[in-house]
Amino acid sequence: MELATFLKTRPHQVKTVLTFAATIMLLFMASCLQPNSGSIMHRGTGNSVSGSAEDENAIERAYQNWYTAWETKDYKLASKDYSDDAIWVNAFGMRRVGREQIEITLKRVFDMANVTAGKSKTVEKTVRFIDPDIALVTSRVERTGQQTRAGKEFTRKTSHLRVFVKSGGRWQIVSHLISDARSKENPEH
Repeated sequence: MELATFLKTRPHQVKTVLTFAATIMLLFMASCLQPNSGSIMHRGTGNSVSGSAEDENAIERAYQNWYTAWETKDYKLASKDYSDDAIWVNAFGMRRVGREQIEITLKRVFDMANVTAGKSKTVEKTVRFIDPDIALVTSRVERTGQQTRAGKEFTRKTSHLRVFVKSGGRWQIVSHLISDARSKENPEH
């Protein structure tokens, strides 16, 4: 199949591939930037575009919805801020496309008592506007008291990269990549 034909006949697949590629590229770019020390949350530095207080508050609400949902096991709240075609990749590489698929997966995840055990704490967060309608949110989170399948408690450390896009006046997550920082001492989780 010629590229032009493929691009015309499969726009959803093309958009998915481009969004995923852009996320990987943005993750690489974000990892090259040094965060400010001593601050849990800070705004991006350098050539970043400024976001309004209203935009920052909307993004913060969406960010907090995720963690409130983990505490209350509310899969609908956890998935409500994703776009209809969002790409979500969890710490184990499980990939879901679209709010509906993300919601279905989170319902299953929230039914696993060992996974939802514990409490999350954001240890670092950066909000970087790369355009007035696009923001990257990188964070490091520690979840103390999570359990292995065998019931052994541990602290899970994850890093998150969320790409937010403002569309129709609403900020939505279009991509969310979660990476797991496994320890050599506790590789079974």
